[in-house]
Amino acid sequence: MWLSWLFPRKCEKERASFVEEARRAAFLDAVFLIHHANTYRQRWWPYPRPPEITPEEIFGSFDRHEFEEALGKARKLSSDAAYTGMAYFRYEHVKHTYAQARRLLRAEHPGFSERSYELATSAAITDMR
Repeated sequence: MWLSWLFPRKCEKERASFVEEARRAAFLDAVFLIHHANTYRQRWWPYPRPPEITPEEIFGSFDRHEFEEALGKARKLSSDAAYTGMAYFRYEHVKHTYAQARRLLRAEHPGFSERSYELATSAAITDMR
Protein backbone atom coordinates (compact mmCIF):
# COMPACT_ATOMS: atom_id res chain seq x y z
CA MET A 1 0.00 0.00 0.00
CA TRP A 2 2.74 2.45 0.94
CA LEU A 3 4.67 1.89 -2.33
CA SER A 4 1.60 2.62 -4.45
CA TRP A 5 1.48 6.02 -2.75
CA LEU A 6 5.21 6.67 -3.17
CA PHE A 7 5.62 6.09 -6.92
CA PRO A 8 2.95 8.51 -8.17
CA ARG A 9 4.39 11.20 -5.93
CA LYS A 10 7.89 10.51 -7.28
CA CYS A 11 6.58 10.79 -10.86
CA GLU A 12 4.81 14.05 -10.04
CA LYS A 13 8.06 15.45 -8.63
CA GLU A 14 10.01 14.32 -11.71
CA ARG A 15 7.41 15.90 -13.98
CA ALA A 16 7.56 19.17 -12.02
CA SER A 17 11.35 19.10 -12.28
CA PHE A 18 11.17 18.67 -16.08
CA VAL A 19 8.67 21.55 -16.32
CA GLU A 20 10.89 23.89 -14.33
CA GLU A 21 13.99 22.90 -16.29
CA ALA A 22 12.19 23.38 -19.63
CA ARG A 23 10.97 26.83 -18.60
CA ARG A 24 14.58 27.91 -17.97
CA ALA A 25 16.03 26.27 -21.09
CA ALA A 26 16.64 27.66 -24.57
CA PHE A 27 13.77 26.95 -26.97
CA LEU A 28 15.30 23.89 -28.72
CA ASP A 29 16.31 22.33 -25.41
CA ALA A 30 12.91 23.09 -23.89
CA VAL A 31 11.21 21.29 -26.78
CA PHE A 32 13.60 18.36 -26.32
CA LEU A 33 12.79 18.25 -22.59
CA ILE A 34 9.05 18.20 -23.34
CA HIS A 35 9.55 15.35 -25.81
CA HIS A 36 11.90 13.45 -23.52
CA ALA A 37 9.70 13.80 -20.42
CA ASN A 38 6.57 12.73 -22.31
CA THR A 39 8.37 9.74 -23.81
CA TYR A 40 9.85 8.89 -20.40
CA ARG A 41 6.40 9.21 -18.86
CA GLN A 42 4.82 6.89 -21.39
CA ARG A 43 7.50 4.23 -21.24
CA TRP A 44 8.85 4.18 -17.71
CA TRP A 45 6.60 5.89 -15.20
CA PRO A 46 4.23 3.62 -13.28
CA TYR A 47 0.47 4.11 -13.13
CA PRO A 48 -1.20 6.36 -12.39
CA ARG A 49 0.91 8.58 -14.64
CA PRO A 50 0.86 12.34 -14.36
CA PRO A 51 -0.38 14.22 -17.45
CA GLU A 52 1.90 14.90 -20.40
CA ILE A 53 3.75 18.20 -20.48
CA THR A 54 2.26 20.50 -23.09
CA PRO A 55 4.08 23.28 -24.94
CA GLU A 56 1.47 25.74 -23.64
CA GLU A 57 2.49 24.85 -20.09
CA ILE A 58 6.11 25.73 -20.85
CA PHE A 59 5.89 28.63 -23.31
CA GLY A 60 2.44 30.14 -22.88
CA SER A 61 2.14 31.48 -26.40
CA PHE A 62 4.46 30.16 -29.11
CA ASP A 63 4.81 29.73 -32.85
CA ARG A 64 3.28 26.32 -33.67
CA HIS A 65 5.40 25.91 -36.85
CA GLU A 66 8.61 26.71 -34.97
CA PHE A 67 7.62 24.24 -32.25
CA GLU A 68 6.88 21.45 -34.75
CA GLU A 69 10.23 22.04 -36.46
CA ALA A 70 12.07 21.88 -33.13
CA LEU A 71 10.07 18.80 -32.13
CA GLY A 72 11.20 17.06 -35.31
CA LYS A 73 14.81 17.81 -34.38
CA ALA A 74 14.26 16.56 -30.82
CA ARG A 75 12.72 13.32 -32.07
CA LYS A 76 15.59 12.79 -34.50
CA LEU A 77 18.14 13.36 -31.72
CA SER A 78 16.38 10.78 -29.55
CA SER A 79 16.15 8.30 -32.40
CA ASP A 80 19.76 8.69 -33.53
CA ALA A 81 21.01 8.39 -29.95
CA ALA A 82 20.16 4.67 -30.22
CA TYR A 83 23.46 4.23 -32.05
CA THR A 84 25.25 5.72 -29.05
CA GLY A 85 23.48 3.21 -26.80
CA MET A 86 24.58 0.39 -29.07
CA ALA A 87 28.16 1.69 -29.02
CA TYR A 88 28.04 1.78 -25.22
CA PHE A 89 27.30 -1.95 -25.18
CA ARG A 90 29.69 -2.65 -28.07
CA TYR A 91 27.12 -4.18 -30.39
CA GLU A 92 28.85 -6.22 -33.04
CA HIS A 93 27.73 -4.14 -36.04
CA VAL A 94 28.65 -0.76 -34.51
CA LYS A 95 31.78 0.75 -36.03
CA HIS A 96 32.47 3.48 -33.46
CA THR A 97 33.52 3.59 -29.84
CA TYR A 98 31.09 5.06 -27.35
CA ALA A 99 33.10 8.32 -27.24
CA GLN A 100 33.13 8.53 -31.04
CA ALA A 101 29.39 7.85 -31.20
CA ARG A 102 28.73 10.65 -28.70
CA ARG A 103 30.85 13.08 -30.73
CA LEU A 104 29.02 12.01 -33.89
CA LEU A 105 25.66 12.58 -32.21
CA ARG A 106 26.66 16.13 -31.27
CA ALA A 107 28.03 16.85 -34.74
CA GLU A 108 24.91 15.57 -36.51
CA HIS A 109 22.52 17.37 -34.15
CA PRO A 110 23.96 20.81 -33.44
CA GLY A 111 22.22 23.39 -31.31
CA PHE A 112 21.28 21.33 -28.29
CA SER A 113 22.80 21.76 -24.84
CA GLU A 114 24.96 19.12 -23.20
CA ARG A 115 22.00 18.24 -20.97
CA SER A 116 19.89 17.24 -23.99
CA TYR A 117 22.68 15.06 -25.39
CA GLU A 118 23.10 13.43 -21.97
CA LEU A 119 19.38 12.68 -21.62
CA ALA A 120 19.17 11.28 -25.16
CA THR A 121 22.23 9.10 -24.59
CA SER A 122 21.05 7.91 -21.19
CA ALA A 123 17.66 6.90 -22.61
CA ALA A 124 19.40 5.08 -25.49
CA ILE A 125 21.61 3.15 -23.07
CA THR A 126 18.55 2.17 -21.05
CA ASP A 127 16.79 1.03 -24.23
CA MET A 128 19.76 -1.00 -25.48
CA ARG A 129 20.51 -2.89 -22.28
